[in-house]
Amino acid sequence: MNPLHLVVFATVVILSQADIIPTVDNCKPGKEYLINHIVFNCTADTPLIKSYRPVGCSPSNLRNGKKLGIGLTYKGFGFLYSCHRALNTSVEYVPIKCLLDEVEMEPGMQLRRQNTEYSCIKTRDGDVKLKQSVLLHKYCKPNESADSRKQCAGQSVYFIHADYGYGSTLTVDNLRELVKTA
Repeated sequence: MNPLHLVVFATVVILSQADIIPTVDNCKPGKEYLINHIVFNCTADTPLIKSYRPVGCSPSNLRNGKKLGIGLTYKGFGFLYSCHRALNTSVEYVPIKCLLDEVEMEPGMQLRRQNTEYSCIKTRDGDVKLKQSVLLHKYCKPNESADSRKQCAGQSVYFIHADYGYGSTLTVDNLRELVKTA
């Protein structure tokens, strides 16, 4: 197969998995739409007033993927995720812990297996990532931060970044030409 055909084919497959998201005033009442891991339901209070309301999360971020209800958790690759209400009308899909096999690691926790050290890190922005440091010699002591040891220089570092999604209710009143978020 020609490499260009392969790229075009892959692009078509990826695009076919994504919803075409209409503006809220053009959405179909009762239909669900997926935007960045958040599942929205289109509702119509009247023919001229429509809303997108977040009703759950999608761990795979695929239209036909598993739907996760609000208040539930999901074990994904490297992270335990929560689908929860952030404010009264907003929903978040966020990592709450790192996962190493079946071991749950709170942010700030470190774990060492042979010459590999794992750290669950939460940044000031609230992002959670799993840091994997492969120590390239045997002189590093367990439970010490590899970053702060001169004798533990010589390491390979790899980060696994978590998925994230956020959505809030959006209502459009076409009669009064108003857009509001709740």
